[in-house]
Amino acid sequence: MSTPSTPSMDSIVELIKSTSTFEQLHKEVQQLRKLDKASNDNHTSIFESALQDGRDPLEVLDSLQHSAGYLFILNARLSVEGCDLDRMLPLLLEFSEKFDYEQLALVPDQVSYLVKTITNFVQSSPSHQATIALLLPLRLMVMRSSRPGHLTVLHPGFLDLCIKSRAYDFALDLLLTDTIDVDNTLGQVKYIDHLQYHYLGGVILALLKYKERAIDFLEIAVSAPGHSVSLVQIDAYKKLVILQLLTHGKTSPLPKYTAPNVHGAIKSRCAAYLDFATAFMKLDKSALMNLVAQHGPAFEEDLNSGLVKRCLASLRRRQIEKLTETYMTLSLGDLCQALGLDRNVEHDLLDVKQELSMMIDEKHIFGSITPADDLASATVTFTDDSSLYTSHETLQRLAQSIATTQKMIAQSDARAKEIEKSKEFVTKAYTAAGNQASAMAGGHGMNLASMPSFGGEFDYAEEGVWDGGDD
Repeated sequence: MSTPSTPSMDSIVELIKSTSTFEQLHKEVQQLRKLDKASNDNHTSIFESALQDGRDPLEVLDSLQHSAGYLFILNARLSVEGCDLDRMLPLLLEFSEKFDYEQLALVPDQVSYLVKTITNFVQSSPSHQATIALLLPLRLMVMRSSRPGHLTVLHPGFLDLCIKSRAYDFALDLLLTDTIDVDNTLGQVKYIDHLQYHYLGGVILALLKYKERAIDFLEIAVSAPGHSVSLVQIDAYKKLVILQLLTHGKTSPLPKYTAPNVHGAIKSRCAAYLDFATAFMKLDKSALMNLVAQHGPAFEEDLNSGLVKRCLASLRRRQIEKLTETYMTLSLGDLCQALGLDRNVEHDLLDVKQELSMMIDEKHIFGSITPADDLASATVTFTDDSSLYTSHETLQRLAQSIATTQKMIAQSDARAKEIEKSKEFVTKAYTAAGNQASAMAGGHGMNLASMPSFGGEFDYAEEGVWDGGDD
């Protein structure tokens, strides 16, 4: 029997349904919070109860009209030991499709609790199918809980779950939208949220083969302003270097606004990657193999051994591209020898011939292979792209690229001037970073093991970021 201090579920539902104004909603939320706190103190929740006639209150309430109250009850239901997910999932999905954003803004703690609950369910999910079913309502919540291009506290955790469950496509729409601002409605977006979002986003984009955008995301993470350097930035830089080598065959300087302490941390903590990049750009296979032998354990510990292997596999293509700048015609045997292979070994000759044919077919290079009785004597001819200056399509692409580049340069210059002259912006940026950034010294740095998705089970090698070469 209920007492005055413990209202019945029927009276709670009546309270929720009778709310019609925003002022009443504020009072409703205050009352629900008190009941929720009392429930936590007593280790039993009134929100778990059924109505007097046995019905589930979630079937009586409307998830759009009564979003705030609905969420209190939904959280309690999902927290029950032995929760019947088969029955709760449709209700969870309906809520994520219909909730009223303004009402949820009044109960950010309940939103956070729901996300945490879904996360726990995903991590203990018995099958991939069940995981996807749980990710769908979370994806809807993330997509509907912010305006396009606005980062919220929900974003990093969602990306983390997408990686852990290998449901990368679930995050793609989100990651293809440029982030222009933060939305603190559902909780304060912290400096580390910004770093995690762009780091994890870069990882997902790389896995989905959006190489250029992955590079952009990782670069944003590395160059983010802060009083101290986060280990997330260091880890992002390591992946950034390898991705740049795979995509462009060389590394690019960090943006000029990157803090000096970031450059210093990179030099001291990324030496193996800097040496690897130098050897790769020199096409020095021997030096690369020595570096892999020397720093192999470090690459594995950083979960980058798969990317490093891809780099090594793409080296031959980079060497061939370099040779097209020197030779117009040479024999297959001479080409083999120039690549450091044995011109007298048929297997090496066939490998190089196959690689050449693929590169020509994919238009990475232009040329032909003229057969001969002796495989080593086959003639390899390199040519320029005949359509480079004549194709209407090519000229159109060139004009578009020039226009895009000019626009980006103008935007970048304008933004740089705005930042340089705005002391207020710089002050806010560094204050926001404050103690949120993990320090590299004094033992206060962030431990990557405590970060999402830094477990040893994840590596690019098993995911196959690129199936071969640098395509």
